[in-house]
Amino acid sequence: MVSATELVAELYSIIAKGVHRGIMSLEWVSVVERVCHGQEGAADKFFYMYMCHFSQLHVRLPLDGFAMGVLHQLNVVPTQLHPNSWAYLQAFRVLCQSLYLQPSPHAFLYCYDIRPRQPTTWLSLVSRPSISRLDAFTQSFKHFKDGFFKVVVKEGGKLHFLNADGSTKFPFSWTGSPSRI
Repeated sequence: MVSATELVAELYSIIAKGVHRGIMSLEWVSVVERVCHGQEGAADKFFYMYMCHFSQLHVRLPLDGFAMGVLHQLNVVPTQLHPNSWAYLQAFRVLCQSLYLQPSPHAFLYCYDIRPRQPTTWLSLVSRPSISRLDAFTQSFKHFKDGFFKVVVKEGGKLHFLNADGSTKFPFSWTGSPSRI
């Protein structure tokens, strides 16, 4: 019998092709969980992802080095970066691939500015008018907070998500101090 989570993962192609499904598991969250909750008391390392990352923005797991590099540079978890900013990230990746270039977190962040500059819940990226030629994503993400998964890293997935010293390749818990590049 296929679980509801496995069915959703298959429907939206959440796991990248050719990736062994045993490296992580997707779990529905309880009604009391929030994306800003930490890792306290958890046996396994995990992070949250919004459903719109997969259904509308075509993000796939495991995250690639480019996405993890951007999250690391910004010091934010995937859910702390606003979905419109994920759209910029995805568009930049496609643009680079069409030009046979390797997307780089440094090149990407050179083209965007962080808004707002004051501490806030979500971090948004705004294209620098003199540099970026990508228009803002016009899709509304008004209810993106309503649907999210917990992505639990399994033993076989540590290579994908953790550094050799056991630290995470990007923050797994909501950070109070995003980078102000």
